[in-house]
Amino acid sequence: MTRHRVDGAEYEVTIGGDGPPLLLIHGFTGSSADWGPLLAELGGVAMTVSVDLLGHGGSESPPEPA
Repeated sequence: MTRHRVDGAEYEVTIGGDGPPLLLIHGFTGSSADWGPLLAELGGVAMTVSVDLLGHGGSESPPEPA
């Protein structure tokens, strides 16, 4: 896991696998950990990029997300 700052907010990002990039976005109240059971299989065919959206998982929860 790494942290990336975008427009002043830090996001937790997990990158793995090999192949064309595949962006994985979790559902409401979830986190990138939701993809855990699938990462081994997906990592064999794609470079997976899973992101914790603001206020979820390891990403920041800024007081003013705008």
